[in-house]
Amino acid sequence: MQKNRSQISRVNNAQSQIFENQIIMACMGYINEKRAYIEKTPEPFRVISKNHTTGVLQEDL
Repeated sequence: MQKNRSQISRVNNAQSQIFENQIIMACMGYINEKRAYIEKTPEPFRVISKNHTTGVLQEDL
């Protein structure tokens, strides 16, 4: 079954969210072990458009 661009984007976004949560959990582990206090600052962005010729994204930060 071939996936369309929208399905691929949803999968990528879900995987990114899982990765972000793993980083947060690791930071919490360091806090619980009293080894370090790390605050992860998310840097959300949204792709507005992509120039398919050059591959350059226009993003909204």
